[in-house]
Amino acid sequence: MKRQRCVIGDVVDQSNPTKLALNFPAIAKALKKNLSTGIKPSDLQAWVDLANRVKSGGVRSVVFDPNVINTVNPDIDKIHELVAAAVKTTAKAKAPAASPSVSPEATASGTTKAPGKTKAPKDPTKAQSLKSVC
Repeated sequence: MKRQRCVIGDVVDQSNPTKLALNFPAIAKALKKNLSTGIKPSDLQAWVDLANRVKSGGVRSVVFDPNVINTVNPDIDKIHELVAAAVKTTAKAKAPAASPSVSPEATASGTTKAPGKTKAPKDPTKAQSLKSVC
């Protein structure tokens, strides 16, 4: 599931909604035997607007794995509650407060990290930004 979320995040990051919409007829023709859609060409601008909003706003998701919900016999009401709480929390989210300045130290891979800092485990029932997961 994490890999799928990361692919979605990468598609959002790398896509250009306007360019995709302009090339929609060619894309639809190429995928004709493998894709069906109810998107009307007259609705493309609304889809471009939505895609740009998603791209600028980021993607957050809640994982529904056995740590969160029974995946064999899922509690649909519980899923609805978790999604509603995630949407409500995300809508109210404010910009993160500035964190104290630390001097980064180089790691073996050449990336930098704050000394002595480890990523705190996330609550699996809460929405997470794909950028923090991937």
